Amino acid sequence: MAHEGKGGGKKEAEKPASVETVDVDISIARSGSGAHVKKALSSLGFITDLKENGDTVTASVVETRDIHKDPYLYYEFAFKPSGVKVRYTVTPEVNASRRRIDICRNLLAMLALMDGSYGAAGMGSLYSIIQKALDDASANVTQSNQQLMNRHETLKRENADLVNRHTKLKEEYDELNNAFLELEKRSALLGERVKQLEGMTDTELKEELQRWIFEHDGSIKYSDFAKTFNIPQSRVEEGVNMLLKEGYIVRSD
Repeated sequence: MAHEGKGGGKKEAEKPASVETVDVDISIARSGSGAHVKKALSSLGFITDLKENGDTVTASVVETRDIHKDPYLYYEFAFKPSGVKVRYTVTPEVNASRRRIDICRNLLAMLALMDGSYGAAGMGSLYSIIQKALDDASANVTQSNQQLMNRHETLKRENADLVNRHTKLKEEYDELNNAFLELEKRSALLGERVKQLEGMTDTELKEELQRWIFEHDGSIKYSDFAKTFNIPQSRVEEGVNMLLKEGYIVRSD
């Protein structure tokens, strides 16, 4: 049988509250000797400490240490004649489900080196541990996939909104641009006319005054005409006076 739980004892009391120590007991009979197990594992250079105490061989791997140089992230496999005792820490920096998978992978790698010391008869308990780790991994993948799908849908909606805004802004820009081009054209035409009128003769002035009065329903505001054609207002008055004297227009009371 396999039993998993939080570890207790002296080591755990010294650990910070944020670090969880997990103990797992796997019931699986060993056929080989402790010396054989130790010899098989001695080729693994990443093992921090490998020791044999009676019939038990313990392999410890310290992955990181704290500021006091004490083990922080680590795992330990005690290979006993009756099974394997697994102890490992889970720190705030690592995912618990991913940590369990890593521990199972490392344990299987060590068991594979022992050349059948732990037979298939007790593999059911080990399988249950691996199955739980795989179930956790599957749940995490499903959750992550759902989060990605939700994010994808959100981004699609945001992108659609941006496309619509871009289309509307482009339409508004085209309208403003067309209006600007039209104003620019009219400004250019008026500019040409102004240039022509700057040195206009009396005849040209009277013609422009008649055209203006006709276009403005028979009325004229001297200041507007003078500003439009860039001529003194007194010159406008002279032109109007000429038209009145020549009978082309009459003053309305």
